[in-house]
Amino acid sequence: MKDQTTLNYEKRIANAASKEEKAQRELKKAQQEQKNLTRAARTHRLCVLGGLVEKYLLIPDVFDADDVERLLKKTWSADPTLGEIKLFIEKKSRQKVVFKNNKYVLELPIEEEENEAGETTQRSMV
Repeated sequence: MKDQTTLNYEKRIANAASKEEKAQRELKKAQQEQKNLTRAARTHRLCVLGGLVEKYLLIPDVFDADDVERLLKKTWSADPTLGEIKLFIEKKSRQKVVFKNNKYVLELPIEEEENEAGETTQRSMV
């Protein structure tokens, strides 16, 4: 026969295990909800961007995915356009755009500073 102290410990252990299981379920639910929100945000962004692309294609029904990709590559691969895009991204994200492993990525926060003429300039923080 178990004494009262042992029964209390077993009861506390069972309660702790129950709380842990509940916390694990809540964590899993929160992680799933975060995934759903991320997916919904990405879907919304893709729809908005796709709508913008369609807006400038004049007659979008004429184009298929390969046509649009070819047009975008030709239009945006030009050095001046690419430079403008990189500057725009750096300004919005406050990070440096670099080309690594055959793709553009963001790295290093950009710090703004004022030069002697009072103009704001950006430099990468190292």
